[in-house]
Amino acid sequence: EDASGKSLKELLNEEGWSLLKHDTTAVPGYLGHYVAIPARSIVDKDDDLKEGNNNNNNEDDTTPSMMPLVKNSNQKIALIGVKGTSGLEDLITDMCGASVSLSLDRPYYWVVGNDNNSNNSANNSTHHSTESSSTTTTATTLRAHEGILIAARRLANDLQPFVQNLLLPQGYKIVLVGHSLG
Repeated sequence: EDASGKSLKELLNEEGWSLLKHDTTAVPGYLGHYVAIPARSIVDKDDDLKEGNNNNNNEDDTTPSMMPLVKNSNQKIALIGVKGTSGLEDLITDMCGASVSLSLDRPYYWVVGNDNNSNNSANNSTHHSTESSSTTTTATTLRAHEGILIAARRLANDLQPFVQNLLLPQGYKIVLVGHSLG
């Protein structure tokens, strides 16, 4: 619920989204989150029949359909929103800030020194060519914030079956948004 008193479902609906899942867990180490997909708020009955989406048993019903589908399958997006720090339980998760090791199944890649202006610097004696000098570095172990890592793993375990069994087979692309702890 926001300051206006509207629920998340109402707010998302106003923006053209259908809420599929909403977890409001308020326990340290867990993250509140939601999953939403685009909604067709008003569907012309003829369009609905042409697309094979006639879920109305009453032929005379002209009520708009609230179907969580998009007309263009190339625009299938699933939005996963993760709540940020907002209560004592989240603060406790934030305070579990020890740096812990995180082992990855595959290397994590990043580029070091990819600064196009570095060749023009008078103080830079190591770069003599006009080409960009960068190094690709890989790692299979990183350091992570313990509380956030615990919460992220629990979130991934909760959402993985939903994403793998429902959203991805239907062709949805995943967009993950959050702030603060989220």
